[in-house]
Amino acid sequence: MFTKEDLIYSYTRKNGIADRQQFNIDNIDKSLRKDAGIIVPLFITDTVMNIVNESVCNGCSEEIEVLRDILDVFSEKVKTCSCDTLNFIVFINKKFKNNVRKRTFEFIAQIGPLDIDNQNPAVTIMTERDI
Repeated sequence: MFTKEDLIYSYTRKNGIADRQQFNIDNIDKSLRKDAGIIVPLFITDTVMNIVNESVCNGCSEEIEVLRDILDVFSEKVKTCSCDTLNFIVFINKKFKNNVRKRTFEFIAQIGPLDIDNQNPAVTIMTERDI
């Protein structure tokens, strides 16, 4: 079995947050996770945040609204699954020229340890590009 002394390099969740590759939902809005009924810490990747920001920058939605949509769909989907990884689709408004259309985004939620030194559960929502 490997020990910490055997480890050559690790990129932890703390590193990801410091590098802005991951975002703790509670740091964005503490009520989002709780309102969706999620009891463990919840993180999104920078790719998910870019999707959210693109919708906001186009004047289609507010950041909290887009995040709430993503978390609500995840929350419903997780009720039907007892696995550690699940895929789900969310329709998010996106502006094309002068028209607002709903665009389909595929997300992946992974349930795993909070960090390398903390085995408590956490959820990370990402896209296929993050894998």
